[in-house]
Amino acid sequence: MLDRICSWIPSHLEGRRGTLIYHWDADGAASAALALRALEAPWRLEIPRIGLYSSAALPVEVEGKVLVLDYGIPGREYDSYASLVGADRLGVADHHKVEPPSSVEKYCNPVAAGLGGEDEYPACSLLVGRILFKDPGPIERQLMALGIIGDLAPFLDSNRPHPAIEIARRLVEGTGYTLLDLREAVDLVDSSYRVLDYNCLRSAARILAEEGLEGLYSLGCARSNREKAERIVEGALSRLERAYSGPLLDVYTLVYDAYVTSAIGRRLASSAPQKIVALVHTMPQSGVTFAYIRSVSRDLAPVRRALEESGYRVGGKSHVIVVEASPSDAQELVARLVDIISRRLGGSAGRSA
Repeated sequence: MLDRICSWIPSHLEGRRGTLIYHWDADGAASAALALRALEAPWRLEIPRIGLYSSAALPVEVEGKVLVLDYGIPGREYDSYASLVGADRLGVADHHKVEPPSSVEKYCNPVAAGLGGEDEYPACSLLVGRILFKDPGPIERQLMALGIIGDLAPFLDSNRPHPAIEIARRLVEGTGYTLLDLREAVDLVDSSYRVLDYNCLRSAARILAEEGLEGLYSLGCARSNREKAERIVEGALSRLERAYSGPLLDVYTLVYDAYVTSAIGRRLASSAPQKIVALVHTMPQSGVTFAYIRSVSRDLAPVRRALEESGYRVGGKSHVIVVEASPSDAQELVARLVDIISRRLGGSAGRSA
């Protein structure tokens, strides 16, 4: 079944000119590194505008064929993008639960196609690795596992079981690395997007492709960015405010000009594994607000549907949702989250903080 919708990927990667576009996190970088290992020649690497989830964030000036990896935008956004770069040039590989595009034939997303759930396809790197490497070697297995831990870090951090964590554990057996090593590697990659260092994110994907985890650990810009990101996150935590607290849901607000939304949201979710945690983060200089909603114990699909029905731009998966809004909508978004989660998931009333 997987071959039916994804068999085009190896032939799509043939040729010496092309563009790999990948999500800016560890799963995206690992997916790109796996694709690079399968290429005859290094393709150009591009990253969507960090923090934005739409076709407008994707580069229009591309070379040759295009493969977009792990960027979980709805199919209609890819239809818009295909009209700019050409549907015949565009391929997409993803594992997010979104509706598929109507004009892009080369669309590999078994979750969107109903061929499996997110437990079976927890990371784009696992999907890409299975398609491109029938007998993956140590570096391929490291990369497949890196993407899994990148997307499921809050489960590992809070000691919550998840079947995909065991997949990652089996993948790195015999490679000389552990799950904790992978967790450190995730921070090395993710710190670069938190400080908006596109060049280092491209360097990370290339060195992962060439040397695996060993190369990433020695990448100077990644280590420097981790130190910078830690200082930024600590500064953000000092400005965090609790807007609502209930038995099922905690909502926090943050006004801070740095893209630390997921870093703070993941940390909050890991510290409250029985709850749903929402962070409404406004970046005044960027003129954007994100709501990051996460749970390591509950499926958030009903919340996602309700937010989409309310007209919000929504991305994410079963345990994490990202909502894009304007700063003027931040207060309304807090109230909307409380209302939706109380009604859809049965949470009793809590208290405003």
